[in-house]
Amino acid sequence: ASKAAPNLLGKKKEKSVRRSQFLRSVIQSYGGLGMAVTLPALTAACQRQGNESRQAMEMAAVDAMLERGQVWRVAIAPDIRPFSMIENDRLVGFDVDLIQAIARSCEAAIEITTQPFSALIPALQANQIDIAMGGITPIEDPLSRVTFSEPYFRSGVAIVTHTDSTRLTTIDQLEDTDLAVTLDTAGARIAIDISGSKLLTYSQTLDTLKAVTSKEADAALVALPILLAAMKLGEISDLQYSSELIEPRDFSIAIRTEASGKESDSSPSTTRLDTINGAITSLKADGKHDDIYSKWLGEKDG
Repeated sequence: ASKAAPNLLGKKKEKSVRRSQFLRSVIQSYGGLGMAVTLPALTAACQRQGNESRQAMEMAAVDAMLERGQVWRVAIAPDIRPFSMIENDRLVGFDVDLIQAIARSCEAAIEITTQPFSALIPALQANQIDIAMGGITPIEDPLSRVTFSEPYFRSGVAIVTHTDSTRLTTIDQLEDTDLAVTLDTAGARIAIDISGSKLLTYSQTLDTLKAVTSKEADAALVALPILLAAMKLGEISDLQYSSELIEPRDFSIAIRTEASGKESDSSPSTTRLDTINGAITSLKADGKHDDIYSKWLGEKDG
């Protein structure tokens, strides 16, 4: 089993320190709520109290959550831009903001660590973590001891064209075009089978997109999250894309199932799954999901 990365608050957990004591010390060290530990909002009365009183109530909240099993161990793959990345020694991104919003909605605390993408599901199965995020596509398998939330993002390969051109929506419309792709990507694999297309290949996706901006290429096939992040950051301009994605796939939150003894008797952690799904639905309904989306990916298009 892989080893979890250090907590991103930079506080290492000593073997002799109980988990509850560790959480308490982290919150105290940071004067309240921290990046790796998210607590629900305190009451108005608590907010009017001084720091000592506020911290005391936060500590009591942590103890109560630990007692109820409401501290979730969350691992996120740290290199899935713009969903998760390390900036100034902090994990930031769409997924980080989303799981913090879900925790607040569910009145749960979270401990966030990082794991390589390939280690996320094994860590769930080994009961090292409770929740995993980072570009995870749900694959239901009763024997995996992992279940998945409702989707929070629809990804896929986007057809990108210049704003001066007609927006293209199907692979057939890419026949006999100059098509830009990035090597070793799904877009490049798809482009090989497009009849009559002339492929312009690049090692970096930003260069692929710039080929369309400069009109060296008629279109490009690019993973939607990378495209949206580049547009949000202003790295490219004068581009449009179709909402009809090629090979669409959903991103979901992976959740550890609760074992009841025998592996064959394992069943989903229904309460946690339902709670998280309810929070996602609520965040979408009240616009908070859209706020997180626009922060990291820009306004929705197509």
